[in-house]
Amino acid sequence: MSKVKIQGHASGSGVFTLTTPNTSTNRTITLPDASGTLAFTTDDDDKLLLGGGTMTGDLILGDNVKLEIGSASGGDLQIYHDGNNSYIDEAGTGALTIRSNTINLQKYTGETLAEFQADGAVTLRYDNVAKFQTTAAGITVTGAIVSSDKTVSASNPTVSTNPTAVGHLWLNSSTGDTYVCTTATSGANVWTNVGKGTTDVQPFAATGGTKTTSGNYTIHTFTSSATFAVTGSKSMDYIVIAGGGGGAKAQANHGAGTAASGAGGGGGYIAVNGATVSGSHTVTIGAGGAAQGSNNTQGNNGVASSLGSLTATVGGGGGGKPNYNGNSGGSGGGGGGGTSTNIIGGAGTSGQGNRGGNNQVAHTGLRNGAQERGGSGGGGASAQGEDATTNLQRGSNGGAGITSSINGSSVCRAGGGGGGAPYGHGGGSATCGGVTYDQNGAANTGGGGGGSSTGGNQGGAGGSGLVIIRYLT
Repeated sequence: MSKVKIQGHASGSGVFTLTTPNTSTNRTITLPDASGTLAFTTDDDDKLLLGGGTMTGDLILGDNVKLEIGSASGGDLQIYHDGNNSYIDEAGTGALTIRSNTINLQKYTGETLAEFQADGAVTLRYDNVAKFQTTAAGITVTGAIVSSDKTVSASNPTVSTNPTAVGHLWLNSSTGDTYVCTTATSGANVWTNVGKGTTDVQPFAATGGTKTTSGNYTIHTFTSSATFAVTGSKSMDYIVIAGGGGGAKAQANHGAGTAASGAGGGGGYIAVNGATVSGSHTVTIGAGGAAQGSNNTQGNNGVASSLGSLTATVGGGGGGKPNYNGNSGGSGGGGGGGTSTNIIGGAGTSGQGNRGGNNQVAHTGLRNGAQERGGSGGGGASAQGEDATTNLQRGSNGGAGITSSINGSSVCRAGGGGGGAPYGHGGGSATCGGVTYDQNGAANTGGGGGGSSTGGNQGGAGGSGLVIIRYLT
């Protein structure tokens, strides 16, 4: 090209002015070439392409400098950054429409916040975990749905579930149970079941008996009948011990053919660990079998103890006048001394105690020209009463009880009493939880009373029963 021609429009009246800047830098206007491109350059270095060309560098707009698109004054669509936040504004009269088969909103690091699928699911996420999703049937929610006055969740509320106020409604979507908050106290809320269930959610509390603590446990000890009342529920350990059986009375005379009496058996012993307890429960403490002062009969049985529907069986009384068997019970009474070789101790109750000692041997040896026989031991919670032996020098020992530290102290309870002594000889010895001959069982241990020695002594009374309950504080 060898010529440049600037020609005004024949019908135009305006003036075309070309003004050069006050600068020493060269400016060049390159006229359109075959591609129809008009370029403005500085020292022939391209800066901006016009006429539908392609940008080859970044377009950088300063803060509050808007990219304005559209014919409205100021631009219908405005995109800009104000120095703190970025904006996409539809400033015109129409709507802002974003179109794609799949739209993902993401954190700048790439973590997905929301997903929109054409003809499919809309998924909202919390910390990149899907919580809300549309489906063809409706919606799927993972976790609880909480509004200002209602919650829908797959679980029940707890006392630590703090609502906005009394009257907050809670629906368990798994079970259908419905609760209303009736007491709103932080960490100690009460939720009343108003749906198909019957169990309320409320802070734990328990009353009844003598309340103490030991280490991490709270302990309720019952030595007399009362009520154990529980608000809420908790896992508990407990023992229930019935009154021990009394020993029988021996013959008043001594000499040829006389015999000592059998001892009382320990009260039935029940131990339970880790049971969930709620509601109110009647506690009954059984008395020990009374001391037997009558001849020709067995010792008195103890009285059953119970915690709600759980009942510990009475301790069996000991066998009396020669040839009398011991009574059955939680642990059986020991058989009395006698000339028969078929005197049987009372049977024990499975899971609660053991049988009393038998008196089935042919005794050897004489005293005052005939046999004087010792009584057999009463059964204990962990062992049977000792059977009579051929040794005429003593009565038999009671069966051992069970040692427990449920109340913080190691105590043996529910042992059998020692068998009565032949006149002038020793009776059965005390074992774990039991007593010697002629002695009363210790109170609130369920121990069996000792059998009486020949000479007319009455049998020992059984020890009264006991209930102890403990739970983690």
